[in-house]
Amino acid sequence: MDESSRAKGKLLRSGPFRWTGMPEEPWLTTWLPPDYDASDRRYPLAIFFDGQNMWDDEGSYRGGWQLHRLLDWRACAGKRVPIAVAIDTAGWSRNEILSPWSRDGAMARGDRMLDWLAFWLVPSLRAQLRVEPGPEAVWIGGSSLGGLLSLYAFARSPDAFGGAIAMSPSIGLPGGRHGPIHELMASAPRLGRRIYMDAGARECECTSIMQHTGELAALLERRGYRAGDDLLFYADPDGAHDEQSWKRRLPIALDFMLGG
Repeated sequence: MDESSRAKGKLLRSGPFRWTGMPEEPWLTTWLPPDYDASDRRYPLAIFFDGQNMWDDEGSYRGGWQLHRLLDWRACAGKRVPIAVAIDTAGWSRNEILSPWSRDGAMARGDRMLDWLAFWLVPSLRAQLRVEPGPEAVWIGGSSLGGLLSLYAFARSPDAFGGAIAMSPSIGLPGGRHGPIHELMASAPRLGRRIYMDAGARECECTSIMQHTGELAALLERRGYRAGDDLLFYADPDGAHDEQSWKRRLPIALDFMLGG
């Protein structure tokens, strides 16, 4: 089936939204499955950071991930799809709102971001859209700092987020060999929900993302997560720290999170 004849989902743009204590008002883009209006089916909910990079190339940093085209393809192939919501975080305050811990003199507003998601956005989306029940139906994802905050959200708020996609997560921040995310994940409740992590062999050596992410995956396995079942760490031999590498690995992440 060529792309022109493929049924397409609906992209909805909304915002800006006010949130307490945050420096910029975010916009959201929501993808609804092609059959959303014609059925009463419920769907998982996937929330992504850096929404400006999730869709087409226009407005993205180094090319869009084309998430909507991948989800259109999955839907037409009969594969499971989520309702996908992407939050734009392209402004000057990105490093603050995606950081769970302060670093280099920058304020950390990651907890406020997650409070807004858990206590306002997710309940609002549940009230407006047909989202599957339970926290296991809601997962959060991002790359780099967005990947770090996704892991932090999974450990910090298991009653709100039941899965995480962490692409090239900035695990070594804010300083130190592992960063505090290792300690947090070591003590977080073991809930048996899915975590996808990846890293590329061509990422910046100064942050050792491949090593740190692999060590975190090993820690989670020691805690009882089962590789290939509720945990996947994908080591990409050709991956760099860029949008094209994350776009290329996105089908692997979605297959793992959704099955197939």
